[in-house]
Amino acid sequence: MKKKQKIIESAKELASEQNLARAFRELQALHKIWKEELGPVSREYRETLWEEFSTATKIINEKRKIFNSQIEEELVANLKSKENIISKINLIADKEDKEHSYWQNQIKEIEKLRESFFKIGSVPKKSRNKSWTDFKMAVKKFNKKKNNFYKSFKKEQAENFRKKKELVDLAEQNKNSDDLETTVVLMKNIQNQWKKIGHIPRKESSKLWKDFRGACNHFFDRYHEQKNSGTIEEIKTYEKKEQLLNTLNEFEINDNNQINLSSLKEYSKKWSELGNVPKNKKQINKEFFKKINSLLVKIGISEAELKTLKYSNKLYELVKNSKALNNEISFVRKKIVEIKSEMNQLENNLQFFSKVEDDNPMILDVKSKIENHKNELKEWNQKLSTIKKIIH
Repeated sequence: MKKKQKIIESAKELASEQNLARAFRELQALHKIWKEELGPVSREYRETLWEEFSTATKIINEKRKIFNSQIEEELVANLKSKENIISKINLIADKEDKEHSYWQNQIKEIEKLRESFFKIGSVPKKSRNKSWTDFKMAVKKFNKKKNNFYKSFKKEQAENFRKKKELVDLAEQNKNSDDLETTVVLMKNIQNQWKKIGHIPRKESSKLWKDFRGACNHFFDRYHEQKNSGTIEEIKTYEKKEQLLNTLNEFEINDNNQINLSSLKEYSKKWSELGNVPKNKKQINKEFFKKINSLLVKIGISEAELKTLKYSNKLYELVKNSKALNNEISFVRKKIVEIKSEMNQLENNLQFFSKVEDDNPMILDVKSKIENHKNELKEWNQKLSTIKKIIH
C-alpha cells in the first residue's frame, strides 16, 4: 500500500513537469510498476488508490493531448510555409527570360528560398515525403531551365565574340585608309553594328573594346586632322581664293556704278565656283564677303539690293550641297505659304468690321499687319526668284 501511495505521489509530481514527453514516459513506467511489480492491496483501499492514481494520470494525459495538438498545428503551419516556398520556386522556374542579369538575380533568390525551406521545422509525417519530393522537383525544374539558358547563352556569347572580332579586324584593316570619305561611312557603320551585338564575357570584352576603340580613334583622328588641314584639292582652292582676295583688295571703284556692281558680282561668282577650303582656313570666306559688302556700300547700292546680293552669295555656296539647297527652297516656299495664309486670315477678319469706321484702332492695327505681311511676302518672293535664276 505504501509503495502504491508513493507511485501516486510521483504521478502527482509529474503533473507539474514542464517536459511533457519526459513526464509521459515516466508515467508509463509508473503504470508498468503498478501493474506488474506491486501486489494487491486491501479491498477497502483498492478503489481509492486507483482513483487517485487515475486522476494524476488523467491530468498528464490531458496536458499531453493539448501539447500534441499544438505540435500538430506547428507541423501544419510548417507545411504551409514550405508549400508557399515551393510555389515561389515553381513560379520562378516557369518564367521565361533571356537576360543574364535576370538569371543571376533568380539564382540568388532561389538560394534564399532553399535556405528558408531548410530552416523551417518538421511537417506532419503523412506529408513529409510529398513535401520533400515537391521541393526537389521544383528546384530541379529551375536548375534545368537555368542550365539550358546558360548553355544557349554561351553559344550566343561565342557568336557575339566572333562578330565583334570581325569588326575589330575590319577596323584595323581600314584605320590607315587614304580614302577618307568612303572609309568614314564604313567606320560609322561598324560602330553602329558593334552597339547592336550582345554580351560577351568581361575579360574578353575589355580587350576587344580596347582594340576596337583604338582602331576607330586612330582613323577618326586622321580624318578630323585632314578635315581641318584640308585635302590637296581644298588647299589648292585656298591658294586660289587667297589670290582672288588679294586682287579684290586692289579693286578700284570707278565712276560707272553699273560696271562696279557687275565686277563685284563676278568676283562673288568666281569665289563660290572655286569650292571649299580647309576647315582651319574658312576665315578667308568671311574676309572676302566683308570686303565685297564694304565695296558695295561704297558704290551706293541700296539696302534691298545688298540683301539680294548677300542672299545670292549664300545660294552659290548652297549649290554645292543639293540637300542643303533643297532644304532652303522648301523653307522659302513654306514661308511664302504661311505669310499668304496669315494675310488671308487678316483680310477675312476685316470683313467682320465692314460697318466700323476706318480710323478705328483695331482696323488700323489689322491693316498695318497686312501691309507688313505684304512687305515680307515681297522679300520672300524675291528670294524665290533669286533661287530660280541661280539653279536654272
